Amino acid sequence: MKKIIIFLMIFSSGIFAIDLLNDQKACENGDLKACATLGLLYYSNDNEKALKYLQIACDGDIYESCGILGTMYNVAKGVKQDYDKAFKYINKACMGGDQGACLDLGDMYASGNGVKQDYVKAKDIFERICEKKVDDFYKNTACTRLATFYNEGLGVKMDKQKAIVINRKTCDRGGLSSIRACFKYAVYNYDLGEKQKAVEYFKKACEIDNIDKMHDHTLIKIRQIACDNYNVLK
Repeated sequence: MKKIIIFLMIFSSGIFAIDLLNDQKACENGDLKACATLGLLYYSNDNEKALKYLQIACDGDIYESCGILGTMYNVAKGVKQDYDKAFKYINKACMGGDQGACLDLGDMYASGNGVKQDYVKAKDIFERICEKKVDDFYKNTACTRLATFYNEGLGVKMDKQKAIVINRKTCDRGGLSSIRACFKYAVYNYDLGEKQKAVEYFKKACEIDNIDKMHDHTLIKIRQIACDNYNVLK
């Protein structure tokens, strides 16, 4: 069995190496999608090569590559931190339709990194993503941010009731990125004395699976607190 496993590992490595060579040749021949693929393949283990291929793909308007390139400059991954370049590439990706980049762009306007702080622009970006008809990770994340803006009056007139409604709808859609909304809506109901409703939404937050895969310690902690509250209140 051990020999079989070793053989499969070597075989898989061989296939990967062949795919890598094919993508390199394709990229050299002008296939921008191949360049983008190479950028992703190298992203986790070779920053220099990742940067090279992502730059080629971004220059050719592969917008997802622009977003990843911007992230590298934003968090100083393999390059000197450069918020101006981060904003340049993330903005280009967002304008090209990359919703993940749009979230990052909203965060940059909210924090003032790489651009003058502008809560109104950040709010408008989050609202645009939140109003998408397709339910996905980006929509839920944007809606959660938007709820915070309404709750705290950032870039918009404070409207705590609207924030509550947004959190409830976000939680009810489900998904990994809805955990904050579920938790906040549960706390809101607990503070109102609506124990049954609080239990229901603490349970929803507690039952969201695969949080560990997001490598977000804050979300992991939120889920644990939700589970603890659910177990106490049920």
